[in-house]
Amino acid sequence: MSVEELRSMTKFRCSEGVKEALITIPSKEDIKGIFFSMPKSKAPGPDVFPVEFFWETWSVVGNDLIQAVKEFFQGGRMLKGFNEIAISLIPKVVGAEKLNLFRPISLCSTIYKVIARAMEKKLQLVVEDIVQRNQFIGWFKECTTTPTYSVIVNGEMNGHFQGKKGLRQGDPISSLLFVMAMDVLSKMLVLRSFFMMSGVGSENGNQARVLTHLILGSPAVFKENEEERLSTTPQRSDSWIWKSLCNLRHIARPIIICEVGNGNLARFWHNNWTSHGPLIDLTGPRGPGVTGLHVDAVVAEALRDGNW
Repeated sequence: MSVEELRSMTKFRCSEGVKEALITIPSKEDIKGIFFSMPKSKAPGPDVFPVEFFWETWSVVGNDLIQAVKEFFQGGRMLKGFNEIAISLIPKVVGAEKLNLFRPISLCSTIYKVIARAMEKKLQLVVEDIVQRNQFIGWFKECTTTPTYSVIVNGEMNGHFQGKKGLRQGDPISSLLFVMAMDVLSKMLVLRSFFMMSGVGSENGNQARVLTHLILGSPAVFKENEEERLSTTPQRSDSWIWKSLCNLRHIARPIIICEVGNGNLARFWHNNWTSHGPLIDLTGPRGPGVTGLHVDAVVAEALRDGNW
């Protein structure tokens, strides 16, 4: 997707004042404030220095730390050691032995956390729609494309490999970058659904609403053309997010439109493929018996020689 296409989707433009705020180098006071506002008792990164160490030694190392952070914003390049990450494996269950029973967490250096928090404050100014600005974008690119990783096994650092893609869980800027990317993706999905559903309207002539996707706090969960889950009873082991979503089924069901296609996937009785809601709701449980179409029939089974 080109920059022009992105601009056409995001109509908002920053004022000149906000643009300048985005590319302004943090002041000495700003950097010091970030250092002393960071949460304590956090696991240190590969540099093994927690933030409490810098608090206690600020009179000795404070100026050097501030200069290190300012040099990143002035030159746009980060020292390799600042962006080294230790991956710690946290067991999900007692006695975990297999890799899938561990949850990896990223432990970043304190210097990187300060840089990321400074950028996070800037990003919060325009989190929903951000103007293209080369210097500002360069800072983010440097942070997200230069990390190296080591894995902590039995308390020791092992391996050293270059990160390839993706955002790190726990990185202060990851959540805001995720929201921005999902905002554009949402607009793309809505635009796609508009073209797919053009000409499909409700009884009163209004354009039918289409539920294309759901976005949760972590990855996007796509439910396009998938009504079956709306009839699923939540299990005790399901996440609280899914249980909460199930409580909204009565709102989601009327606005989900099933794409028929060749009819082999669209369920005749249970999918909203006619824009009038599931047919089973209109006919009642006697519908399948009267028509001769079993309750789990697909739309294609209702055709005979290509005709209804």
